[in-house]
Amino acid sequence: MDAWAEQANREDSDTGGETIAGQAFFITNGEPVYFWDFTRTIWRNLGHVPPPIWTIPSGLGIVIATIAEYVSWLTGKEPGFTKFRVAQATLNRNYDIEKARRLLGYEPLVGLDDGMKRWTDWYKGELEKQNLVQESEKTK
Repeated sequence: MDAWAEQANREDSDTGGETIAGQAFFITNGEPVYFWDFTRTIWRNLGHVPPPIWTIPSGLGIVIATIAEYVSWLTGKEPGFTKFRVAQATLNRNYDIEKARRLLGYEPLVGLDDGMKRWTDWYKGELEKQNLVQESEKTK
């Protein structure tokens, strides 16, 4: 990231004199992925085997959530399934990194699959460290 930070601190002739400093950039791996595909891949890499998954159309989800909110209003209980949750779970969250590529010369160094594998390997190591600490504290 240091190379791109240095680039952001100066005007580059390739940008047509456009000042780079102070601009906002999306920095991602440039590989769009659906939210649930991402989270399920992480869970799978951590050894979680989920039960069968039921996928329903978002429109049906909104209808069910509306009914759940109404029933919750009648009973005075907090709804567990809401229109907001359906909307958040079905949003498209793909960010365009073209500006960073064009102005900073940014190219992702790690692909999505490799990045998720690296993270889950690191996280498993952190969990093992915590287990070792907990075991040593118990055996004192």
